[in-house]
Amino acid sequence: MICHDYKCIFVHIPKAAGQSVEHYFLQKVGLDWDSRSPLLLRKNDQPKAGPPTLAHMRAADYVKYHYLSQELFDTYYKFSFVRNPWSRAVSMYKFLGYHTFMSFENFVLYQLPKLMKSKSWFVAPQYDMLYDNDILQVDFVGKFENIDVDFAQVCTHFGFSDKILPHVNKSKSDKFKGLKQLIKNPALLTKLSLTKFKKDYKAYYQSKTTDMINKIYQKDIEVFEYMF
Repeated sequence: MICHDYKCIFVHIPKAAGQSVEHYFLQKVGLDWDSRSPLLLRKNDQPKAGPPTLAHMRAADYVKYHYLSQELFDTYYKFSFVRNPWSRAVSMYKFLGYHTFMSFENFVLYQLPKLMKSKSWFVAPQYDMLYDNDILQVDFVGKFENIDVDFAQVCTHFGFSDKILPHVNKSKSDKFKGLKQLIKNPALLTKLSLTKFKKDYKAYYQSKTTDMINKIYQKDIEVFEYMF
């Protein structure tokens, strides 16, 4: 998200409260979800210039694909939010619809590694979204687990008195997303099974899946100091 009114860039890491942050700024500039394009919150009509959804660009992509000059990028306030990788994986599992036909174990062990290639813009390590050549590209990194306090810190930077973040886009059951996944890739039928809904993300895990997330998102765990 680029908001020229407030001279800022928000790097939206999928499944880390990003849409809540975007809704907040849309309200600030008098726009709604249907008129959000001016903040670069739209589909990408140039596949070679970033991900399918421009809201999920890496920090370095804003300059790389000429959505912003290096001069403005350097002067704008840049921020993002990260999330515990084990919790985020469960949220992605539900949001993408795999929970309707595939066990969480199969998702983590077999499907997630494939998504790292076919849908990397959505499931990529958060480190990759925020760092370029091992250099952090944003001014502030908050945590999903501390969202109210950390977002209030962002608001303080802008001098906003209203610091309450709206809660939108919560992952929930959607059988149609799962059906679309099966239609696109019938081979997934070989992994057909169901997982009972659990409130605590930790309840989804066994040692194999815990270790796999640790392997895939090792940088996130180390740099952002997360534990299972």
